[in-house]
Amino acid sequence: MRKLILFGAMAVSFSIGGVVLAEGSYSSCNYNEKGQYISPDGRVSAVGTMNAAMDCAANGELPDIVAHRLGVFGDSETKAWAEDIKKLNEEVKERKKKAVTEEVLEDPDVNEK
Repeated sequence: MRKLILFGAMAVSFSIGGVVLAEGSYSSCNYNEKGQYISPDGRVSAVGTMNAAMDCAANGELPDIVAHRLGVFGDSETKAWAEDIKKLNEEVKERKKKAVTEEVLEDPDVNEK
């Protein structure tokens, strides 16, 4: 089940990757850079859920501080899930970086300068 959810998140991130890049400032990640989880109603928590972390990872926005603690106290299945989430986050970050680089290279205004 965990893998199915993870692959679903990956599929969504692949399909909306261009939209996320185009939007720029939009973020569906409820973690701030301090690693605090901000609920939709504005409450601040010290931690969120694995699903919240996966949502961030699907957009390559999981803060490093959250990635470092993800799954630390879990059983072997939870730790494996945490590793999958961290891997997804890095893959999406790399894909975004590559897409931005390609966009800059293809932009005639940038190439003329």
